[in-house]
Amino acid sequence: MDEKTADLRDIFIETTGTETVTDEQQNDRGSLIDSDDTTVDDRLHAIITQIRNRFDDELSLSTETAALIARGFFNPQFNSEAGDDNQWSRIADAQLAASIDDPDIDSETVFDVRMSLHLITDADRKAPFDLDRLRSLRAEGMTATACADTLETTTETVNRLVRVIEAEAESRQVSHRFRASLANLLSDSALSERLATDARRDGLEPAIDDMETDVSL
Repeated sequence: MDEKTADLRDIFIETTGTETVTDEQQNDRGSLIDSDDTTVDDRLHAIITQIRNRFDDELSLSTETAALIARGFFNPQFNSEAGDDNQWSRIADAQLAASIDDPDIDSETVFDVRMSLHLITDADRKAPFDLDRLRSLRAEGMTATACADTLETTTETVNRLVRVIEAEAESRQVSHRFRASLANLLSDSALSERLATDARRDGLEPAIDDMETDVSL
């Protein structure tokens, strides 16, 4: 035990008169909802509302529709290990859109909602160039068209990947807690762990580590 930790321990004992922390923890790890009496739908809608409020979501979709897309994303078929390339991601989005009884929902809508909810897959990150180059060009203020010319690709590809980069940045700002909450609520434990592993593997782990402390009393 170092000197600072020892000082904290002494202050704690002096203040509380005990060496043991006994406060009961009511919520599961990662929970954003206070009450255990809420249904899955209630909790899902609450998480989506918090995400949309936090990041000023401009999608003209109801929370109910966003919830349907979130549920579809966590369908094991969507998250099949076989799907690694960007084309697969587009096909999966189209299949998810087709499963929703709404003619206004297409694959691009599903993609936009997934990005808003930080539901990013490895397939979304697939690019015909190094994503760091696109990040640098955007940081320099280049337009999507200029980036496409420089990277010898299409403006559509650039716009899609920029949205992925933005979604990752948003998720990093909140230590991926919204993504984790959706995974804990809607998926089995194996899928939740896989998604957590994906988040670490995409280069965001340092941001998570910076948020963690380890002080033993």
